[in-house]
Amino acid sequence: SEYQYESSIETEKEYFVSDAQFVHLGPAAQILTEEFYSQRTNFITFQLERLKTVLSLESTFPNQQNSISKERSRRPLQQMIVACNAKNGKVVGFAEVDARPLGNNRSSGATDTASEDGTSNDILRSYMYNLAVDKKWKRKGIASELVKACEEFVSDMHDSCIEKRLYLRVRKSNHAAVALYENMGYK
Repeated sequence: SEYQYESSIETEKEYFVSDAQFVHLGPAAQILTEEFYSQRTNFITFQLERLKTVLSLESTFPNQQNSISKERSRRPLQQMIVACNAKNGKVVGFAEVDARPLGNNRSSGATDTASEDGTSNDILRSYMYNLAVDKKWKRKGIASELVKACEEFVSDMHDSCIEKRLYLRVRKSNHAAVALYENMGYK
């Protein structure tokens, strides 16, 4: 008689990564504020920073009816991505990727330029920013998965972007983030 053994060594992930929904913005703002401001603020200023972060995320949340995103392709040029606890759906990580031209809907003060035929001269480059993971969920591969999701968003943007690259900025003092990006091939 023959025996067959099947092994279920593969374990389920503790989290999943998906496009952010509007309801995710409050928890995402909490994670971002804890990551970027907790060491530099007191209780009151921390709450103000969190409120500013929520309002900023809400004001830039990708809107599917936005005509700017439809000018170049059917896909939006900006995306917010979350990692959520697989058991309860709670947000445990967040990242944004943006390839909108600097002249459109960004607070940089830059103006949109157009050529004689009316097409935009703006070069679209994709930037990833606001990558943060809840401190209880660090060292589980979530940040890497969020970066990969941003890279996938960029690669799926068809001909919208002149380059299929993801740009980012990181403080040199943020050794964990620098190591993550270097391990993923960023220079």
